[in-house]
Amino acid sequence: MTWKDAVGLALEGREEGYNFLYQQTYQKSYYVALKYMKQEEEAADVLQDAYIKAFQNLDQLQEPDKFPGWFSRIVATVSYTHLRAHETGRNL
Repeated sequence: MTWKDAVGLALEGREEGYNFLYQQTYQKSYYVALKYMKQEEEAADVLQDAYIKAFQNLDQLQEPDKFPGWFSRIVATVSYTHLRAHETGRNL
C-alpha cells in the first residue's frame, strides 16, 4: 500500500488506511516523542494526542505522499505543547 492509498482509505473512514499510517510511523514517531519528553509514559501520551490530531485533520494534508514528514511535525508540535504545559503547571 502507498501513502496515497492509505490516506485515501483513512479519509473514507476505512480502518486499513488508519492502520497502515499508524504502523508505518509509530516506531520512529515514538522515538521522536521520547527524545522531547524523556519519559516513556509522556512520550506515549504525546503520540496518542498527535495521532488524534493528525487523523482529525487528515483532509488538510495536500500531498499524501508526505504524510511521514507532516506527522513528524505534528509530533514535534504536540511535544512542545506538552512541555510548555508542564513548565507552566497547566493540564492539557
